[in-house]
Amino acid sequence: MSTPPARFDVIDGEGENTRIHYVMSEEVVIPARTEPGPDGTTVLIEEKTLLRKLKEADIVLEGRISGEDVETIREYIANNRGFDPDKAGVPDLVELMPLSWVPSGNERHDIAKIGFTASKPTPGSIDADHFTTGFQTYDYRAALSMG
Repeated sequence: MSTPPARFDVIDGEGENTRIHYVMSEEVVIPARTEPGPDGTTVLIEEKTLLRKLKEADIVLEGRISGEDVETIREYIANNRGFDPDKAGVPDLVELMPLSWVPSGNERHDIAKIGFTASKPTPGSIDADHFTTGFQTYDYRAALSMG
């Protein structure tokens, strides 16, 4: 069974550059519990995992991300609990947290929206092609079996 792709909005536009809106969230587990139900029955509430948003940011990349790349990014995020901002070439939002913040180890970065814009690229940012390489996976087993 495969994991369904991650959901995020893709806003089409006339611009030649790509705007990425991404968030850092913390996974919060709400434990299973029982509660009294109607007519004296007991209702089991299953464990849930929710995401609590900690920080968000936008970055404009030079160039446009293709529809195929969007699908690759969606699948990667769904299969990997988010993405590694260093690998994707965008600022790690952990660095923007206050010094008093203590990470729980359950933080993750996700994309909330991709759009196309005529805005200039963010100074010091990478281009769209470099960004998409951070979401590509390489199947070493398949490569070894071809030799």
